[in-house]
Amino acid sequence: MATASVTNDLQTPIEVAVQVDWRVLYPQKSCDVGVLEASAFSTSSGPEFKGEALIQVRLRESPGVRGSCLAAGGASLKASVDFGAFSQRCKGRDRAEARELAREGTRRKEAQERMDMMIKEAATKKRNKKAWHTLKRTGAFVAILLALLLVCAAIPPESEVAAALLASATVPLCGLILCINICAASTADNAFNFRKYALFFRLGFWFACLLALLALVAMSALHALQRYVYSSVLVSAWAAGGIFCFCFVSWDSACDPRGLNKHDKKVLKRERKEALCEISNRTIRFEGSVISWPRGRPCVASWPGKYAGA
Repeated sequence: MATASVTNDLQTPIEVAVQVDWRVLYPQKSCDVGVLEASAFSTSSGPEFKGEALIQVRLRESPGVRGSCLAAGGASLKASVDFGAFSQRCKGRDRAEARELAREGTRRKEAQERMDMMIKEAATKKRNKKAWHTLKRTGAFVAILLALLLVCAAIPPESEVAAALLASATVPLCGLILCINICAASTADNAFNFRKYALFFRLGFWFACLLALLALVAMSALHALQRYVYSSVLVSAWAAGGIFCFCFVSWDSACDPRGLNKHDKKVLKRERKEALCEISNRTIRFEGSVISWPRGRPCVASWPGKYAGA
């Protein structure tokens, strides 16, 4: 018995009639179908047999969609070409499914982008709220330190002991302000901890640091004019060291920006997870009333988003 080959080059499974049964043929697969030898004729090379059979196919998903083709032994048939209207209809279904898959992929991508944006906005909102409270506390603390430093720098000493006490009180205050400025030099930490207030934080504390250093210089000059050498030298040394540290830290932060450390990355991951849970647990509130007439009339509610089609 001769055979004909049937290849499924569609995107959906089909079934091929083999004797009294249907054989499933998945995409990009092929099978052989027997063809009976119906007649014989003589040629110069000897007797040859000619036979044709009606090969039937149908869609596995929709058995009502069928097609057939007469094929001789040794023929190679393709489901998308050789079965007439069946082939055309199946190719149309494949194109429609491809378009639908493309639209669905685009819709899912857009939905994921919207979800990511909502998560980012929720996490940023929480971080901004925390940053505002942190900025208020830190700003108030630095303002108190700066006010005390300016008061100590403005008081004229009346003796060596008073000058030494004023210098001893002023130097630690300036040191604290410089330490805060060093902490403010990390751009990545500021952007993470203070979000939209990061620029105000940096500019404000740089200004406070410069003002503190100028106060030290003025205090050193005042003590030198009044011939309090010890306190003048002490304050001048601290002022010179503070100016050097300020310039070095500013240059280092500008030339070598640092990334987030492990702790900040863990905090960021936790905040995004909390924002995702918050968005996922949001509920939808209906305002209004449901039409109840006529009684027993079915009512369907649907809205886009997480519960689409509910």
